Amino acid sequence: MGKALWAIFSHKDSKMFWQWADKVDFVDKLIIKNHMHHEAHQVGMKYFFNHPEYDYYIISTDNALGTPYHIRLLLEDDE
Repeated sequence: MGKALWAIFSHKDSKMFWQWADKVDFVDKLIIKNHMHHEAHQVGMKYFFNHPEYDYYIISTDNALGTPYHIRLLLEDDE
């Protein structure tokens, strides 16, 4: 499995989101706070393309709920 970067567009402090996101310790996280959506995309993509060690780019906001398994499943499905 390649190296993944998870860009999280953060607009609020959702404790439920951060409880499960903090358990994801197998990907690097880029937390982009308080930007408009299109600006957050630009910041994240610029960072991703300036760091060639990353093979995968995962995007979400801090209002999406899941489990660490969901992130792992995304990566496994791509393989």
